[in-house]
Amino acid sequence: LGWYTVVCGLFVAATLAAHGANWLVLKTGAEVQARAVKVRRPLLLATGVLWLLTAVATFVVAPPSTHSFWWLGVVVSLAGATATVLKKSERAAFLGSSAFIVGQLLTAFGGLFPVLLRARENPQFSLTAASAASQGAGRNFALVWWVPVLLLAAAYLWWVLRHFRGK
Repeated sequence: LGWYTVVCGLFVAATLAAHGANWLVLKTGAEVQARAVKVRRPLLLATGVLWLLTAVATFVVAPPSTHSFWWLGVVVSLAGATATVLKKSERAAFLGSSAFIVGQLLTAFGGLFPVLLRARENPQFSLTAASAASQGAGRNFALVWWVPVLLLAAAYLWWVLRHFRGK
């Protein structure tokens, strides 16, 4: 593993651990909630430091394109981080960390588009969105099953949120 991969992996691990701590604070009580509150602050601090390190490292290793989704991701990430740190309520902190993760995904998408994987030796061999797109039957099949599966996933999410509402 290279140093960049390790920094990115640590950032993702800290982000998801902090998000999990926010979920536990929101959904539990008593001792579990107290322990989650205790570890949340160090996890948020680690996430913030690793976020900055990852951002700097990304600009050094593979400068992102500044596609409009990249800027949208930056704005959503900053808004989510602010909401999480200010934590006006348990729900606001959890929704803020959710927005932060969505913002990071948008930033990754916007930073990569249209070149998804850069070739080191010859840019002609880079993997672009156009060259990676499937053609014909494969694309049509994916479009046919994608909509029902997305609806099924949305229905499951709705059921989970209704079934486990409250603490």
